[in-house]
Amino acid sequence: MKFKDSSFLGGGLPIGSNHHTVGSLTVEGCGFAYLYDFYTGSLATLYEYDAILIEHTALKTTRQLIQRIQSCPDHALFLTPIIIRSDYTIKDSLLIELSDGQVTSEKMIDQLLPSIKAIHERIRNIKIVRQSTFEKSLLFDFLAYCHTRDLGQIKPVLIQEGGLAYFYRFISGAILNAPRDHSVFSVLERGVNDGYLLSHFVNATYVCSECHNGFLSYREVCPSCHSAHLRTEDIVHHFRCAHVAPLSDFKTIHEGEIYLECPKCHHELKHIGVDYDKPSTMHYCLSCNADFQNYLMKALCTTCHHDQEVEYLIKKEIQEFELTDKARAALESGQLFGEQHHLTPEVEGALPWNLFVKSIQYEKNQEGPNPGFMVTLSFEDIRSIVKQVGIHNKTKLFAEIVQIVQASQQAMDFRGVHDNKVYYSLLNTTKAEAESISQRTIFLINHLMKDNLKIKRNIVLSEFEPFQTFELDTVSIDQPR
Repeated sequence: MKFKDSSFLGGGLPIGSNHHTVGSLTVEGCGFAYLYDFYTGSLATLYEYDAILIEHTALKTTRQLIQRIQSCPDHALFLTPIIIRSDYTIKDSLLIELSDGQVTSEKMIDQLLPSIKAIHERIRNIKIVRQSTFEKSLLFDFLAYCHTRDLGQIKPVLIQEGGLAYFYRFISGAILNAPRDHSVFSVLERGVNDGYLLSHFVNATYVCSECHNGFLSYREVCPSCHSAHLRTEDIVHHFRCAHVAPLSDFKTIHEGEIYLECPKCHHELKHIGVDYDKPSTMHYCLSCNADFQNYLMKALCTTCHHDQEVEYLIKKEIQEFELTDKARAALESGQLFGEQHHLTPEVEGALPWNLFVKSIQYEKNQEGPNPGFMVTLSFEDIRSIVKQVGIHNKTKLFAEIVQIVQASQQAMDFRGVHDNKVYYSLLNTTKAEAESISQRTIFLINHLMKDNLKIKRNIVLSEFEPFQTFELDTVSIDQPR
């Protein structure tokens, strides 16, 4: 081992090392950047090195630095091997997954040289090209990382803290800078659907409907005010007189002793199962004084702080993966190819948008009297509604709305959904009939929103106009929803 920088003392970092210092050393011709895990300087200074050696001081800072390097958009850096140097053996499973090895002294580096050289050999055999979209780029980078590390099985790691309950090597760190509509699951699912990854079931879990992270705080809350400040009490049923009341109504103190006495017939209750039973429980909110038998279960995401009812959580299957021959061919060519076209899922009961537009054109071209009316449903503050139910439940919500609409239509009518609006036809109807149907539909949809989403005001708006004058000016026939 020889050092490029004479300021190194005994193979360590330079004297006075700080948040912006990068040392260097060479081992058998392999150049290492040497820096502390609290390094906050420019990553551009690391490009020239064959590997990165990080001096470990704390789990959090080491993880953050590695994830910062691996989420770097410059392909000259994110595949660079990363080695951790620590005075003791690191047993943290996440840090082991993030790095390419660890050493307790610089003298051990030569033992890792074969694996570092193998990584670089695989890097030279693939073509790293930035893809056309963020999701495709992230998938391509993930495939490249797994291939260069020769990972036969890409297994999830269950972690105890952070932003994800399950962590996948490289991609879970790289996704941190992603737009909100992307997630680890969506990228991996695309890889499977397009034939680049094979998946094998490991487990299942529920994740936040907003950010898809799995660290959730569950609690029972009042259905009226959503406070978790509750008190629970047993309900007592007295067999003799059939009186039913909370347990506290039966408690009586006599000469310092507590015993149970029925407040209706004044008989003492001695033996449960003989004199009385406890058929249920009653809950009391200590914030708004409401009483109820069934509480709500809510889950607070500790990552994005979105608070949601548990019915809106998203169930995800946890898989382990392996690369396919198609993935390796794509890496050699530098291009993901032959992938399926990914569109927003169609809403059940509604026509695909291009067919909906063609149906409007067809009806307009028919000869004869005025065919009827077209109705447009829009929603006030649709973003808050989608946030409450979760983006993945948005399609289900619109499907329920379409079902209500369909119940008010004739068999010849049709429906379409686009840009958070619902459109539907009322063929062969008069203006009075169309107005009546529209008002009844609006009432039922607002009722659905109030009952299921606890929305207290009407948020659905309706407009209808004659079929022949109805236009979709801003929408192309071939444009997906």
